[in-house]
Amino acid sequence: MMESRKLYNTKTLTVEDVINELDKAPDHLMFVKSTPENKYWLDLLASKIDCNEIIAIKHKPIQIVKVMYNQKEIATNERNYAVNIAFSIFTKNGYNKHHAKDPFKCKDFCNYYLRQDIPFMESDYIIVDAS
Repeated sequence: MMESRKLYNTKTLTVEDVINELDKAPDHLMFVKSTPENKYWLDLLASKIDCNEIIAIKHKPIQIVKVMYNQKEIATNERNYAVNIAFSIFTKNGYNKHHAKDPFKCKDFCNYYLRQDIPFMESDYIIVDAS
């Protein structure tokens, strides 16, 4: 299974962090927490695009999914989209041993992404490597 993951903060996040993390992450996902009192480059960029849009930063195609688990804003469609992307990658990497079709009915998937060392449910943004 995949190892524990870092939760980045929009306040200190750089473009290089995004590229480096996505290149080394086995599931091609990056988890970022927003700072509600200030807006940083990722907050501004995410507010201008839809979660299914692919953009490029330094020639790297990415998607920014605004899940907002730590904010008052409810992002149900985006959260569902992020879960489905993560499940697709989880399945593609061979971890869906029972070939479940629904991420919420896949015990291995739920156990992995609900672990304390995976910050999926603490993120405000999930950045996806779209290459």
